Order: sequence, then C-alpha cells, then structure tokens
Amino acid sequence: MKTKMRSQIVGLGVILAVLTVGATSAQATLMVDWGGSADYVAATQAIVVPGIAFNTSGSSRTAYYVFTGTAGTSSEPASGYTPPSGKSGVFYSGSYITALTSTANRGWSQREVANVGVTNDYINYRRGGSADTAYEIMAFDAYYKEDFLNGGAAQTVSLESGSAITLDIQIALSAVQFQLAVLQGSQWYVSETAYTTTGAKALSGASLQNENWGLWNPNGGANSRLGALPVTFGSATSGFTDIDAFGVVMYGTTPANNSIGVAYSQFSVDVVPEPGVLSLGLFGIGALFLMRIRRSVR
Repeated sequence: MKTKMRSQIVGLGVILAVLTVGATSAQATLMVDWGGSADYVAATQAIVVPGIAFNTSGSSRTAYYVFTGTAGTSSEPASGYTPPSGKSGVFYSGSYITALTSTANRGWSQREVANVGVTNDYINYRRGGSADTAYEIMAFDAYYKEDFLNGGAAQTVSLESGSAITLDIQIALSAVQFQLAVLQGSQWYVSETAYTTTGAKALSGASLQNENWGLWNPNGGANSRLGALPVTFGSATSGFTDIDAFGVVMYGTTPANNSIGVAYSQFSVDVVPEPGVLSLGLFGIGALFLMRIRRSVR
C-alpha cells in the first residue's frame, strides 16, 4: 500500500512539474488592441467626451479637454461607434493646445487615414499653421483594466518577460514626442523612452524589462493643462506588480505659423498571465490528487 502511495505521489509531482513548466512558458495575452483597422469611423469625426465641455482660457485661447479617467465618461467620436470585433473600443482622453484662433481649431479629432494615404483609422490631435505665435500641444489617451480584452480585469497584470507595448505613430509634425504610460493603483508613470518619428514602435524584451519610469499626474481642473512630464525616471518595470491601465502621452511644440500634429493608428499591450493565478490552479489540482490518494490507501 505504501508503495502504491509513493508511486501516486511521484505521479503527482511529475504532473505538477509539467504544469509548472507550462505555466512559466505561457504565451503573452493581448489585453489592449486599439486600431489596426479602417473600421472605427466611416469619416473624419470630432472626438467628444459626453458631459464634458470644451474649455478655453486666456488671451492665447488655450483649449482644454480635462482628463477624467474612470471617474468620467469615455471618449468617442461625436456620433458614437462600435469597435471592430476583438478590438478595444473604450478609451479616456485629455488634451490641451495653446495659441488657438478659434474653437474650431481645437484639434481633437479622429480621422479616416485615407486622407493621408495610409490604411488604418487613427486618433489625431492637430493644430493648423495660421497662428502667428509659437504653440504647443499635449494629449493623453488611457485604456483601463475594466475594459481590457480577454478577461484582463479579473487578472493581476504586470510586465514580465514576454510582455510588449506597441505603438504605431502615423503623424508627427514639428518637434514631438510620444511616451508610454502605466497606472498602478492611483499613480501614473511615464516611460523614459520617447519616440519622435513615424512608424511602428515596440517596448519589449530586455528594453522593456530595463525601462525606467517617472511619476506623472495627468489630472487637472476645468481650465488646467495636463501635468508636466517627469524629468527624473527612477521607477523600474519590475515594480509594477498590478497594473490598472496603459496609456499614450503625446507632446509637441512648433514655431509661429507652422502646423503641429500628433497621432497614432494602433496601440496594443500583450502581457503574460501572472504565475500567481496559475499557481492557484496548480494548488487545486494537487489538492484533488492528494484527496484521491488518501481514499485509495484506506
């Protein structure tokens, strides 16, 4: 009887070892997938935040859309839209653009990118070149855990080995930069890595694991800018043990009478399921197996 019990326990060990190896080599799961499609909007449309008014302030007519996060209503094209199957449809935004000549130049719009010769819809923040003073633009889009794909809201999300954040920049006029952002608890962090040219960008592998992040607060009042970008980056990727949101921060400046624009056509995040979640499953399997062994040796 003892020999039988030993063999069953050995069998349990083999099973758990196999499952553990499978758990540690789990494939990344797509949690955020915005864009990469021409199906978001049928034509150029303004992006609006229902219930939040467009604000202007001062002689330069700086335009503000306040970032409200989960406390507010998600951003969407003016007529609303349904995202393509399997895509993230919900995002939250905030922006400011200085030196406007009229509210029509607020520059917060989602355009059909056929207008510029590429194939996918994109989110575009832009100011034309008629202003006779230099100006700047800053925008922020966030994608929250409760809106993640593939059951992300129920999982602990971190950026372990195998994770990747991908951004496809379509337009970058004048001096601009794009940075990635993560939210843990109530604190946002912005990547030290900044992208300044068009094309697909990816923070993954060793670059992601070695990335440094700076504290950032995007929230503001009705006529206040998004928070100033961090100048120090002292937080490591490994410190993000339960991420609540991912985002894109866009910033640019331009001299007088020049256009400026920041836009992206795709933003995606892949993360590997947490070992802690998988370990619970292994523990449950082990417990059932031990119960069976106990019954069999009575």
